[in-house]
Amino acid sequence: MATGEDVDNLPGIKIKLKDIGKVVMDDVHDKVKESGKWPFVVDTVGQVSTFLKYRDTNMINCLEKHDMQPETIRMALIGAMKFGKPFILDMNEADMFQACADKFDEIQKGLIDALLDKSIFKDEKYLSLVKDTDGADYDPGRSPYMVDNFKFVILTTHSRPNENLLKRTYPISII
Repeated sequence: MATGEDVDNLPGIKIKLKDIGKVVMDDVHDKVKESGKWPFVVDTVGQVSTFLKYRDTNMINCLEKHDMQPETIRMALIGAMKFGKPFILDMNEADMFQACADKFDEIQKGLIDALLDKSIFKDEKYLSLVKDTDGADYDPGRSPYMVDNFKFVILTTHSRPNENLLKRTYPISII
């Protein structure tokens, strides 16, 4: 369990659990949008995951074998993009970023980087993730993808989160 001092030393903003919806999901003050980065939520108490699980999100739990199957990740990701939902990558208490990046690479080389730097949205590159076998709901010709409402949120309960991720994301610590 982390101490308050651990959280105090992290970069980014500090918020209360009750504000997670306003800050991360709704971005009411446009702080996340203005940063140009996706939120990386550091919750050393471990309550954010439960809160987000019961919202309209597509959540991947990095410690669950089923969730880490490339096809499960791909469908959760394109579903979030199609329907304009948050895609949550919950790393729990472990530094799972490289393991997750490796699984995303099995779907498409460099996918996690394309998500982080948002280049996946240039020229509708995200459509390369869609397969003919995904069904009519995912056919971009039938109805548009709601990527403007899509959010990519990384979540950890680790008290010393991945330094590389802290630099590439908008860190938000729960106090």
